[in-house]
Amino acid sequence: MKFLAMFPVVSIVSAIVISLSPATVLVAIAGGLIGAGATLEMQQWKTTI
Repeated sequence: MKFLAMFPVVSIVSAIVISLSPATVLVAIAGGLIGAGATLEMQQWKTTI
């Protein structure tokens, strides 16, 4: 549910980034995916312990 709350912010930021440059967009998307994956792994890790 946190991700859904963050979605408007993410879309606004991505719109700003897209207006900057395509390379920046790719980096931002990659960073976002890595960050989201790490967050999900941390949550699953906490629940297993």
